[in-house]
Amino acid sequence: MHLVPSLAALAVLSSLVYGQQQRVCNNAAALCDRSYGNITHLGAHDSFSVRNASNSYSVAADQFYTTLQQLDAGVRLVTAQVHRSSGGDAVTNEGSAIGSGAVAQYGKTSPQVENGASSAGNAVATGAKQAAATVASGTSSALDDAGNALSSVFGGNGKRQADDLQEWRLCHSNCLLYDGGSMVDWLSGIKGWLDAHPTDVVTVLLVNSDNADAATLKSVFAASGAEHYAYTPPKTDTAPSDWPTLNDLIGQGKRLMVFTADLEPAQNSVAPYLMNEFSFIFENNYDNDSPSDFSCQPNRPSTLENNIPQALRSNYLPFMNHFLYNKINGQIEVPAVDQVQTTNAPTGNGSLGDAAKACTQQWNRAPAFVLVDFFNVGNPFTVVDGLNGVSGQTSGRLLVPDTVDAATKTPSPTVYQGATGPTAMADMGATSTGAMVRTSGAFRVDASLTMVALAALTIVSWS
Repeated sequence: MHLVPSLAALAVLSSLVYGQQQRVCNNAAALCDRSYGNITHLGAHDSFSVRNASNSYSVAADQFYTTLQQLDAGVRLVTAQVHRSSGGDAVTNEGSAIGSGAVAQYGKTSPQVENGASSAGNAVATGAKQAAATVASGTSSALDDAGNALSSVFGGNGKRQADDLQEWRLCHSNCLLYDGGSMVDWLSGIKGWLDAHPTDVVTVLLVNSDNADAATLKSVFAASGAEHYAYTPPKTDTAPSDWPTLNDLIGQGKRLMVFTADLEPAQNSVAPYLMNEFSFIFENNYDNDSPSDFSCQPNRPSTLENNIPQALRSNYLPFMNHFLYNKINGQIEVPAVDQVQTTNAPTGNGSLGDAAKACTQQWNRAPAFVLVDFFNVGNPFTVVDGLNGVSGQTSGRLLVPDTVDAATKTPSPTVYQGATGPTAMADMGATSTGAMVRTSGAFRVDASLTMVALAALTIVSWS
């Protein structure tokens, strides 16, 4: 007697065998054989900048979950601003800005305001210069008090110890305003995540705010261990017509794509894996405070501004910024968390889905990168999965809540510790006024002047 298996049985057996062997790359098997440049990668804007209980839900932060939690949830592009918290000139400039900003905004009609702001500026400037020359305990204490005063306003970790003053850190425009920790620690965490996820490719985009040179950045990458995974392109000054597939990158063990803005190729002979962003990528405008501001036109690099045909002919990868700012006191930009349910949504006025559709039509291709605030809200994954053609075919993502409490501007309860709780800063724009004032050799927060300091400190772009 001969047993002849049915076609149905063979199909089941085949699917089981295939399922055991099938690789899943970046949460979808269908992406494994696709070119890196032909995939839409969801990104977390200022990935390190997290609004949670540890910083009293800082209104300066752009995300609710940490970088590693973002990666667990399916984000594959993380961005960060690199700053050198140098103490001397940097804090001196901040002190001067506080004093001059007060006069600029309020004039000289109030001697109390003018004198108080000038005292704050001079105190910070004097303390910073002393710290740069001799790290004396008194000066260190004064700087710490200055940082704490800013922290009390924004809810961030503004305290800067004297022994951290030369460290490369991840900060939101300014390390006194929001300090997200050291760059080496952040990269070490990403390296550890890659160790544990051998079929995932992660992209890191660094905004080189204080113009670190290639050798400096290389030393940080080497110390973190992330350098081991970094991909080096065939040419560092020309965008390729095609990129390796995810399978290629996985096979080569080069699963970390690093772009830096700006780091010109001619100035980088020591770390070719640090790809100059604007040799490979064009971005639309990032500084938007209304849904009507969103555009698909290239904004950076300036050589490609408003020139879609040239950008595409040059093989640049399209990068779509899609987030909004609110303005406090008409001047200070903070993430528009109150609009994010729509901004990140598949449909609606100013939605991610509608913008991605419009840009795909104008570019004749899907964006390679989509960058959002508060990635867990509004369901941007639905949009990105649609662009990638993998809707309903993904796996391995850790689900996080997709709602925001209207009163506290924080996410709904979740398994992640520290993700819930009230924030005293939710209505900061309507209630807070004041600045740092020096009294008897120390700093205190004066309730009448805080908004002066905030206005002066936010003269730098938030992106």
